[in-house]
Amino acid sequence: MKNKVISLLLAVVLVVTAAGLTAVSTFAAGTSLTVTKVSEDDSTVTVAVGISGNSGVAALGVNLNYDSSYLQYKGVSSAGVASDAGMAAFGSSSGDNVRIIIDESNTGEGTKKDGTVCTVTFSKLSSVKDGTSVSFGASAISSATYDLDGESVEISDGSAEVSLKKVESTTKKPTTTQKPTTTKKPVVTQKPSTTKTPVTQKPNVVSPTLAGVTVPTTVAEETTTEETTTEEMTTEEWTTEYESYSYTAPENNEAEDDDEDKSDNTKRIIAIVIVVVCIAAAAALYFTRRK
Repeated sequence: MKNKVISLLLAVVLVVTAAGLTAVSTFAAGTSLTVTKVSEDDSTVTVAVGISGNSGVAALGVNLNYDSSYLQYKGVSSAGVASDAGMAAFGSSSGDNVRIIIDESNTGEGTKKDGTVCTVTFSKLSSVKDGTSVSFGASAISSATYDLDGESVEISDGSAEVSLKKVESTTKKPTTTQKPTTTKKPVVTQKPSTTKTPVTQKPNVVSPTLAGVTVPTTVAEETTTEETTTEEMTTEEWTTEYESYSYTAPENNEAEDDDEDKSDNTKRIIAIVIVVVCIAAAAALYFTRRK
């Protein structure tokens, strides 16, 4: 009896284990990474990393291998189904490998869709020629890949062979420098000089003599200078002259001064009389009241 129970338990364990292994292998076999060339110009090339057979991922870690003798890592950005789900992409390069992490960021959601999850851009080195072939390999980082339930999952690798074009020279043609033009110095126009009108002097006319008759010539008038005689005065004459101009004050002024003095004296006397009368009146009033 005990042996039958033990056998039954072992059978159940085997069935459960087989079912789990089948589920894991089915996910791994059905989900894989892809690498495709997106664009290329004279100096760069861009490849896209995608997912196929997606049963739902909340985070995806990818190691992308490339040939560093022809390419140099430039940058990564979220794209396609990952960008639509609000997932962000981060990358760092080391040697021939770019480590890329794509997660749900702050959205709290992953994606169940197939398609591009990120784009990676590389700069082409001068060693690239027309037809240069570069291999890319993408493999999932198991420690950074989770399903929507937070369980670790395995995803198959992806790869691609990309043909590149020759790097075009970006050296600009030298610009022709124009020769500097020589600026002529301005010509200074001289002011015209004024020509003085020549003065023609009349010739001296010599009076001719006609048959012994002499023509009279005009004789300039003589100018006589009158002499002014200054008479000197003696000391006595100066004294007499000065005394004749002595000033005598008019008598009317003395009379006016006497009148003004008399008027002032009269005013003083009147003022004294008025004061005395006022004092007497005040005294009389005072004694009247006392009685």
